[in-house]
Amino acid sequence: MLLAGILKRDPTHPMVVNAETSVFNYCTRRCRSQGLPITVITGTKEARYLMWMYKHRVMSITFNLTNPTNPKLLQSVLNKDIECRHIGFLTREQLFPELWEPIRAKLRDRNLRVEDEISTG
Repeated sequence: MLLAGILKRDPTHPMVVNAETSVFNYCTRRCRSQGLPITVITGTKEARYLMWMYKHRVMSITFNLTNPTNPKLLQSVLNKDIECRHIGFLTREQLFPELWEPIRAKLRDRNLRVEDEISTG
């Protein structure tokens, strides 16, 4: 429901449904890979893992879609450059490449320097 307001669409619109489904699928796969129980029966102890993960994934995506320093993400989703069915699976680098690319470049440079120091002895 939260994504419907951000995407400026009705909650039943395919973009919203695909985005929500994508987040849910991401969370279930992540729970499964970590050996956590997966259930959607509210009120059960097992449901809290999936609910917590879903809540935090939606919060992360919501923050990135509404971040004024990251307008390209929302535009990419609205223009369908990024398909809503993939939004739940985007990495932090894909959600905000302008933020992460300089960091990755610095890490690459630092790693190259360390490799050079190791190889030159």
